[in-house]
Amino acid sequence: MTPPTANTPVRPDAQKPALEDRAPTTRKRPPVKTRATQQRPNAAPGQAPPPSSMPTPSTPTPASRVDELKRWAASRVDELKRWAAQMVAALPLDRIRSAVTSLQRSASGIPLVFKKSPIAFRDGQEPKTAEPIHKHRTGGVAPAVRPPTYLSRLRQGRLLERKGFVPLSPGRVKRRHRILPRTAIGISFMLLSMGVGAAFTGAGFYAYYDNRLAANEAEIARFVEGFDAQFVDASDSLNQLRGDSLDQIRRELQPLGEYVSEQNGVVNLPALVGASVYQLRTTDQNGRVVAGSAAAVADHRGGTALVTSLSLVKAGTISPGPGIELVKGDEVIPATLWSWDAERDLALVVTEVALPRLSFANNTDQVALIGARVFAMSGIGGQGATASPGTVLDRSAVGFQHTAVIGAMFNGGPLVNSEGELVGVASTTYSPLGVDGGDVSFAADLDGVCAKLLNCADPTEPEPESVGEAGPEG
Repeated sequence: MTPPTANTPVRPDAQKPALEDRAPTTRKRPPVKTRATQQRPNAAPGQAPPPSSMPTPSTPTPASRVDELKRWAASRVDELKRWAAQMVAALPLDRIRSAVTSLQRSASGIPLVFKKSPIAFRDGQEPKTAEPIHKHRTGGVAPAVRPPTYLSRLRQGRLLERKGFVPLSPGRVKRRHRILPRTAIGISFMLLSMGVGAAFTGAGFYAYYDNRLAANEAEIARFVEGFDAQFVDASDSLNQLRGDSLDQIRRELQPLGEYVSEQNGVVNLPALVGASVYQLRTTDQNGRVVAGSAAAVADHRGGTALVTSLSLVKAGTISPGPGIELVKGDEVIPATLWSWDAERDLALVVTEVALPRLSFANNTDQVALIGARVFAMSGIGGQGATASPGTVLDRSAVGFQHTAVIGAMFNGGPLVNSEGELVGVASTTYSPLGVDGGDVSFAADLDGVCAKLLNCADPTEPEPESVGEAGPEG
């Protein structure tokens, strides 16, 4: 057991209070035996043992008893100091310092602070503060460590938490021991269980993904098998949709197309066909001047044959007839009546001058003539001709009806389509029904022109027929 320190000496007067107040007695007391009077069994060899007994006062008076006890206590303190110094000198201080240093490092750098030592190192010296651990010293021991209080433990725990340590409470330790095995067999069984679980998990994932792969392959196979049929259906649908879209676009653009066609015809056709259209000038039976238009349609004996309206050259059917002139600006070309068709109000005049002729529209354009834009052309105008636009309303064996305005100068002139091809002959007097049609006019078509006036066996090279049914009468 640790001997009492110098800071807490034995106080006989405290252990035996009110000794002075006791009545004197003549009975002798036995010697007082204390733990300090017994020889310590752990005293080192060669050291002086501690005092073994307390002297008994010769007279049992209270005052002398107290003085002896004080003297004994003082001597006891000196002996204890010398004994403690000898004990400290015999201790292996180097090993103690190395152990303290290792403990300090293992405690994450928490310094070990030495307090004032309660025991002097040598006789006659005052207690000194212990030297820091990193400095060497010749003597001294570690201070007495007091039991930690609640507040000190709390501060120490917070300090460790700041440095990253997490204290394990008994409950946490128990939970960890319940979860993790601590024996070799338990650890082996845990590893075996983890391996078996990983194997079953891998097998489950493999089965799942294999099933998904099979399902995807089956879906792809079905798609490939039906791809051709789907492609054909999609192509048909797209073609149908394209046709419907084109029809809708044509219907929507028809008014615009008609307007553009009309504008283009009025602007562009005079320059396109103006060289083949001439103004026709002659006199009637009364000697009055009549004028109209005629169009070159065929070659004739090195010259040109032109078609016009019979109402203009009807006076020439009786011989001698008035002269016929073809006028284009300052140019005047004489012409002669060759044949006529009174039923369709058509006449054919010839000239010895070669003129550019109009081309005939093909059969397809003639069949699709209803609803198409047509232009009546006259032989006068700044570009050599003038166009009057209109629309074909109907077609029959006697010709077709149209809405183009036919004035005096357009009488006998050609009716052409938007491409400048001949489709008929305009007339102000042709009325196969015997009544006036008002704003709607009749016109003889190409079939009527080729019926008696021209040989249209080769539409690209029509030829005039022989002289008309009556010919110029003598």
